Amino acid sequence: SQHRFERKQILFEDEEILVYNKPAGINCDEAGVIKLLKTYTHPLFLAHRLDQETTGVLILSKNQHSLEHLMGQFRSHRIEKQYLAIVDG
Repeated sequence: SQHRFERKQILFEDEEILVYNKPAGINCDEAGVIKLLKTYTHPLFLAHRLDQETTGVLILSKNQHSLEHLMGQFRSHRIEKQYLAIVDG
């Protein structure tokens, strides 16, 4: 893979979550971002997804409890997503 883990892409981390600046070209699945981050830390769980070609903030959980809490916040729209599209042509 052309992508490698870079510590500077971690925007925030505590004992419950990891907030990662996902580069474009990485899938939000076991073979993509989870595999990329596996070399860094213990098992992570995706609280939401971004499209493969989308770069942006991705929130990952470090345990089942925080995963359920985050997913509930996404479902109830307590966490807001904002998108910025930059196009050429």
